[in-house]
Amino acid sequence: MLPRFASLKILFFSALSVLSTLGFSQALSTCDKADLILQMASDFHVNPRPVDSTLSRLTFNSFMESINSRESFLTAEDVAQLNKYKFTAALNGDEGCKLIQDASTIYANRLAALKNLLGELGEAELDFTTDESFNYPTSVMSEEEWTSYWKKTFQIRVLFTAFAQRDSGSTETPSKAEFGAYQKKVSESVICRMEDDVNHFENIESYIANKYLNALSQAFDPHTSFFTQESMKEFEMSLSRDAKSYGLNVYRNSNGDIEVYDIIPGSPAWRSNEINIGDIIVKVESSNESFDDFSCLPMSEVNRIIETGSSESGTFTFRKPSGEEIEVFLRKEVVEVKENTVQTFILDGDAKIGYIYLPSFYMGGADSYSPEGCARDVSLSLIRLKREGIDGLIFDLRNNGGGSMYEALRMAGIFVDYGALSIESAGEPPYQTLKDMDRGIIFDKPMVVMVNTFSASASELFAAALQDRNRAIIVGSQTYGKATIQQVLPLLDYRNGDTTIVPDNFIKLTLGAFYRVTGESHQAVGITPDILLPEFDDYSEYREDHYASVLDCPTINKKTYYFPSDPLPIARLKELSEGRLRASADWQQVGNHDEEENTSVPLGYAQFVALFEEVESLEIPFKDLSDNLPYSIDIPDFVLEINQEENERIKENLSEDPHIAESFLILNDYLQLISQ
Repeated sequence: MLPRFASLKILFFSALSVLSTLGFSQALSTCDKADLILQMASDFHVNPRPVDSTLSRLTFNSFMESINSRESFLTAEDVAQLNKYKFTAALNGDEGCKLIQDASTIYANRLAALKNLLGELGEAELDFTTDESFNYPTSVMSEEEWTSYWKKTFQIRVLFTAFAQRDSGSTETPSKAEFGAYQKKVSESVICRMEDDVNHFENIESYIANKYLNALSQAFDPHTSFFTQESMKEFEMSLSRDAKSYGLNVYRNSNGDIEVYDIIPGSPAWRSNEINIGDIIVKVESSNESFDDFSCLPMSEVNRIIETGSSESGTFTFRKPSGEEIEVFLRKEVVEVKENTVQTFILDGDAKIGYIYLPSFYMGGADSYSPEGCARDVSLSLIRLKREGIDGLIFDLRNNGGGSMYEALRMAGIFVDYGALSIESAGEPPYQTLKDMDRGIIFDKPMVVMVNTFSASASELFAAALQDRNRAIIVGSQTYGKATIQQVLPLLDYRNGDTTIVPDNFIKLTLGAFYRVTGESHQAVGITPDILLPEFDDYSEYREDHYASVLDCPTINKKTYYFPSDPLPIARLKELSEGRLRASADWQQVGNHDEEENTSVPLGYAQFVALFEEVESLEIPFKDLSDNLPYSIDIPDFVLEINQEENERIKENLSEDPHIAESFLILNDYLQLISQ
C-alpha cells in the first residue's frame, strides 16, 4: 500500500496532467462540495475520522459556534430548531444542505430582528445614569433575555464611543444630544457592518454555506480548512516574505475612520512622499471597484480592498490632519512583508549577546523549496553577528505560529552539524527521518530559544530539535502543541473515476504529523521549556488541546541517528533564574493569575469612566525596566543602514521586555558556568 502522501501526489498530478483534455469541473453545489471534502479527508487525512454521528457532532458544534458567537446571536428557540442536525450534519452533503437551508432562514430572521432592534435603540432615550451592569451570557438565551442582552451591549458600545471622544481627565458627562448622536452613529455602524459580513458573499445562504464547509473540514482536526480563492490568496501572502503591496498598514480609529498607522519602508506608499502616518483614507478607486464609505466595512474587507485584493493599482484619496484632501496614485509592487522580517540586535552587558527575532518561518517566494527563505536571512545575520564578536545568541520565537517546515529544518541545520532533526509520519509506516540537509554548522556558541503559548508548529519542530540535542536552553512558557502537517490543495472531484479540479475552491488538509527524534510527539502537549517564565496572562485556553477536534499522535517506534551534546546545566540555571524571580516584586505580580477577572461592565457613564480610570491607574510591572537593564541594546551597522527609524522603535520595545532581560541573564549565567 502506498503511503498517503504518495497516493495523493499520484492523484493530484494525474489531475494536472489531464487538464488539457478534461478542463475544470462545472460549478458545483454546496452539497457536492461537502461530499468532496468528506471524500478527500477520508482518503488522504493522516488520521481520518469515520463519517458518523461523532463527526456530525463536531461539525455541528463548530458550525453553531461560528454563527452564534458567545451564544449571543441566536435564541434558545433558534438553536432548538437546528439541534435535530447535531448527529447527522456530516453524514453526507445532502444532510449538510438541509442544515444550511434551515440555518439560513433562522439566521436571516434573527438578523432582521436585530437590525430592527438596533434601529429602535438608535432613536431611544437610554439611561446613562443607571446603576445596572452587564455580564456576558453563559448559555443560550430566551427571546426576552436576548433583547435585554443586545440593549445592554448597544449601551456599552455607546459608552465606549463617548469615552473615546472625551477630553483626557474630563469629568463632564456628555449632554443628552451628544449621547443621542453617539447612539445613532453606533446603530448605523453596527447594522451596516453586520450586513457587510453577509454581503461579502452572494447572499445569506452562501455566507452560511461557507461557515458549514469550514466547520465540516475542521471536524477532522482544527487545521483542516476550506478556502475560497480570496482566503487562499491571503493565506499565501502570510507565508511569503515577498508579496505585492501598496505598503500601507491601517486601523479603524476611535472615530470610525480608516487611519494609516504605518508605512512599509521602500514601498510605493513610502516612495510617494505624500502619505503620512495619521492620514485618513477617504476613497479608493481601482480598475474594477470604488469605495468612498468605509464606515460599514469590517477590517477584513478594508484590508482586502487596500492590500490583498486583485487590483494591481489604485487612486487613493487621503485627508490630512489639516483637513486638506489629496489624491495619490499607487501601483502595487513586491515588498517585504513586514511580519516576515528578521530583527537583529546586540545586547551588550557582562556578555555580548546577539538577539534575533523571527516572527514566522517564511518562504522566499511561491516555491516552497526556494533557498531565499528565512533560514538564509538568519544565516546572513549570524555571520554578521559573529563578526561583531558575540558570545552567545538569544533566538526569539515567541508568537511565531509556524510556517514552512522546510525552512524550520534548514534553520535547525544552522546550529547543528548533521543527523536526524525530526520524524515525519503519513499515518502509518514507513516513517521518514527528517535530517539536517547541510553538513557543517554556522553558529556553535551557546544560545537560548525563547518560546511562549503562541509558538507553534514549525517553531515547535525547531525548538524540539535543538532541545533533544542539548543544543539550546529553551526558555519561556509551554508552547501551543501543534505537530501536524498541512498542505493546501485544490478541491478535487474524482467521484466518477475521472479527476477534475473545482475552480476557486481549496482545502488545507492535514496529511501528516512530525515527531521528535525520540519518537515522542508534542501534539496537544507542546514543548516544555527547560526554564519556565510566567506570562502576563493565562493563555492556556488558546492551546491546541482546547479544540474539540484535536488529534492524538501516540508515540511511534522509529530508529534515528542523532548526536546530542553533553547535558546542559539546566538544574543550576533554573535555580538561579527562579531565585531572581522570587526576589522580584515585578515578576511575582506577572506570575499571579489566581485572581478572578471581573467581567461585569457598568452601564452608567460615571461608573464606566471610573472603571477605566481605575484600570489605567493600576501599577504596571517592570515600568522602570528600561532604566535598569543589565545591558545596552545596540543596532548593528548592517541593520542600522537599512531603516534607522524603524529599528529605533523596535529597540525601544525590546528595552521594555522583561522576558528578554531574564533570557539574557540565563545565558550570561551559562557562559559564566562553562568558563569556570
